[in-house]
Amino acid sequence: RLLNCGHAIEAGWFVLNYARTYQPDPELIDMALNMIEWSLATGWDSEHGGIFYFLDRSGRSPIQLEWSMKLWWVHNETMVALLLAYETTRDVKWW
Repeated sequence: RLLNCGHAIEAGWFVLNYARTYQPDPELIDMALNMIEWSLATGWDSEHGGIFYFLDRSGRSPIQLEWSMKLWWVHNETMVALLLAYETTRDVKWW
């Protein structure tokens, strides 16, 4: 029901790092890249920029009062994920 964008992006880079390091698997790498891309696209605030802290499954504000906050750690996890995705693919869309 809820999406915590920062944790979803973080999970994507965890999977990506695992797939690159311990179990080289192109399908697992693609899944991780899709997790990162979808979570960032879904969590991005197109009106004011930045990544929402929480969204409900419909992309609207959930009950949490802090849902619209743009917390630093969410953006930090996203930078790590995007850099790892770029290092993996060398595709400029991640840069």
